[in-house]
Amino acid sequence: MSKLHYGVKVRRERELRGLSRDALAREIGVSTSTVVRMEMGGHTPRVDALVALAQFFGISVDELLDTKATA
Repeated sequence: MSKLHYGVKVRRERELRGLSRDALAREIGVSTSTVVRMEMGGHTPRVDALVALAQFFGISVDELLDTKATA
């Protein structure tokens, strides 16, 4: 299985929850433009935003960034 860029995961998780970019931004305390840039792959979020995003989605930061080693 190919690894997905974190921006694709952010968008997928947001859409699964039926959230707009504005709503997700409010939930995790960032601007809407930050969410847009994250989803487009043009922005690596601050650590606190990554943690908030992972907690909101109920996944680990490792899962969000797909940093787990694969066998």
